[in-house]
Formats: sequence, structure tokens, C-alpha cells
Amino acid sequence: MKKLLLVIAAVFSINANAAVITVTTDKSQYELNEIITATVTVSDLIDGVGAQTLLSGFDLSLTSLFDNSEYVVNSVTFGTNIVDVTDALAFESVLGLGSFVGVVQLASFITDTFALQAGLNSFELFSVEFEALTLGADTLVIGPNSSPDLLSDFFGDGVAALTVDADYTVVAATVPEPATFGAVLLILTFLLAVRRHQG
Repeated sequence: MKKLLLVIAAVFSINANAAVITVTTDKSQYELNEIITATVTVSDLIDGVGAQTLLSGFDLSLTSLFDNSEYVVNSVTFGTNIVDVTDALAFESVLGLGSFVGVVQLASFITDTFALQAGLNSFELFSVEFEALTLGADTLVIGPNSSPDLLSDFFGDGVAALTVDADYTVVAATVPEPATFGAVLLILTFLLAVRRHQG
């Protein structure tokens, strides 16, 4: 069955088109110490005649233009369409360093993932949650890791890919008014209204 899947993958991958790797954040503005969720997706996997590029791996880095040591990675999750990842331990060990020095990812998938990708023009590679510890505007940048090829197909060949980075801002946390102040103001207003009513 796996051989049949590889043959089908070969047919779909002959007319490979340029893919697009995009990183997005769940918001455009965060408060200091807030958790940022960055999601890396790949799209444009199906060309104009319906030929699909089927991926077997990616080798890329996700870094910050700001001081990377100001970010602490909390968690990393692979996309559901690449559940069988053979290099997951290397992925976790890099992220285990604590500081956001760059989410360097080298992952390869086994052929069982063909069924998860079939017919999809886009899907999530992975998502990262990290804490913002520095104020200011920043950009998450996708770049190559050890290989010039960010993506690879089922034959191990590189897939042409464009990248789209994510801009966001970290601002100082807003300090809400103390609840006691509002309660005191409400009581004073009530007492003033009672006094006027009695007078």
C-alpha cells in the first residue's frame, strides 16, 4: 500500500509549484508578559492544473528581529497534517533551551502523512507559544536552517518557497482602576442622592 501511495505522490509532485510559508500571530498587539501564539503554515500547494506538491519535511528557523533572549518558549505543537514526525526529539531539544533563540526545525514525515495532505492547498506546520518580555515593535522571520531548501517533497528534493513574516507590537500592561475606588464612588453617589431626597 505504501508503494502505491509513493507512486501517487510522484504523480502529484511532478508539476511542483512554489509554496508559500507564512507565520502569523494570534493578535497584532500584546501586553508585556502576555503569551504570543505564532503559527507557521504552508500554502499554494496546488497549482493551476490541480497538481499538488506533497511535503515530506521542512528545515527552517523562526526567529525574532528583536533580542531573542527576551522571549521564553512555553510550548510547540506540530500541525495535525504532519503527525508522524521522525525528528521530533531534535525539535524539542532545540526548544528546550528556554530562550527564544530561534525555533530551528528539522522535521521529516513518513509516507503515512500522504493521506493527511491529499487534496489540501494549505496546512499548519507547527505553532509556538512564547512570552513577550520586551516592549516595542517586532517581526518574526522565517529563514533557512542548515539547508537552503525550506521544504522538501517525498523524493527529498527541495520545493521552491516564498516566505511571509509577521509584525506585532508589545505594549505596557494597562492598569485597571481598583474595584474599591468604583465601589466607594457608587456609595457616595447613593448617599448624596438619599440626602437630596430627604432634604
